[in-house]
Amino acid sequence: MPEPLPADDPNLQLALRRMRRTLWVWAALLGGMGVLASSLVGREYPFLAVPWLAGAALLALSLQPAMLAVAALLWGLTLVHMLPGFATAFGPDPLIQALGSGPFETIGLAVVRLVLMVTAWNQFMFYRLLYGTAGMAGLDPDHRPIPPMVPNRSDLLAGTSLALGVLAVTTASTSIALLEKTVLLRAAQAALPVAVLGIALGLAAAFAPVRRRWIALLGVIVSVLGFLLTFGPGRFGLRP
Repeated sequence: MPEPLPADDPNLQLALRRMRRTLWVWAALLGGMGVLASSLVGREYPFLAVPWLAGAALLALSLQPAMLAVAALLWGLTLVHMLPGFATAFGPDPLIQALGSGPFETIGLAVVRLVLMVTAWNQFMFYRLLYGTAGMAGLDPDHRPIPPMVPNRSDLLAGTSLALGVLAVTTASTSIALLEKTVLLRAAQAALPVAVLGIALGLAAAFAPVRRRWIALLGVIVSVLGFLLTFGPGRFGLRP
């Protein structure tokens, strides 16, 4: 087996700097979406900006390639804003609210989201090599392994995903039993961003080098359940 590349290899150091700049760019984009959501409908829908702002903070403060997967999944999961009745109950899409809600604008913004999602995911698949390639399967055995260039926090992300999934399921399930409509809707609105973040963190950890992948996958499953429970009886059509 070839000797690993040295950690001070110029190409590896360049990749590390580029990844850091990439994380900051995505953090700025997500933060901008959070500020836009808060400024447009923050009073009526106080939880709408939470996934954007939380994602921006994670990207800005954590030197983790997995955060690029989180950015990708946040762009993809917010396509639920385009479901009929979703905007009334959970808040309008910030970009649609700002740019218009005609069919061409809606389709165009959906395409933009998909492009951003694919771009961030591809960047994640490239920069995850900085976790180290010694244990990765499917790589050319003649290539020199890449040493770990960043600390691997994937197990922490997996555990956080599971915790968020449990919280989302608990909050969403409790809200279904509530009789007072305003309280019911607020509880569902609070559960939704928790579930979204749980799904994003779980999938990011599952595709990164993680020792306990089953925890990441379980976090995804539980978070998806919480996500679906937020759309339980009486959600669409309710107003805050």
